[in-house]
Amino acid sequence: MDGSGKSTIIGGLEKVLRASGYSTCAPWLRYNHYLTRGVLGVARWAGLTRYETRGGRRVVGYHEFHRWPLLSTMFILSTFLDTLAASVAKVYIPAYVLRRIVICDRWVPDILVDVAIDTGRGTLTRDRVWGAFWLLIPRQAKTFVVTRHACDILDCREANRLDRHFTARLGMYGDLCRLSHSQEIDNRGPIDQSVGQIMKALMLADAT
Repeated sequence: MDGSGKSTIIGGLEKVLRASGYSTCAPWLRYNHYLTRGVLGVARWAGLTRYETRGGRRVVGYHEFHRWPLLSTMFILSTFLDTLAASVAKVYIPAYVLRRIVICDRWVPDILVDVAIDTGRGTLTRDRVWGAFWLLIPRQAKTFVVTRHACDILDCREANRLDRHFTARLGMYGDLCRLSHSQEIDNRGPIDQSVGQIMKALMLADAT
């Protein structure tokens, strides 16, 4: 989740990998609004988008696509196509053409959580939407879910304290480890320790 410390961990991970001679890049892949931009425009026009404001600025945005099933389907489809396009440009080409280690700061797992929240689903489930999105992740890739005390996550980001979906979102990130082969990274200690957990998992993957 926002505030779990993943961006700091990625910075530390890049340092370790580059010191070992690897070329890396770390694209941020949560929101890829190309086709989806039009769907979001319709949602705003229809009153399906709401915002929480603090001090005159928008802090948290909500989408209520479940009120329009057809628009909800269009949102899922456009999000998938946009994620595919972004994956080709920012993941597949750097990894397979430029031969870099690509460390995705948010990607398919985060997008699945966002889609579940925005379309009014109570939980994450391994359905057709899950299967389609998960196919975008190469088989040799490793996925990690960074966890931290909920109180620390709340203290770190004001938006988390205002988000009425915080508890549901936190639960879905917990579900990711159960529903997939994602590995949990405990970030309650020093950053170096969290980076070490990931490096250990990557070394084991290389050995097999």
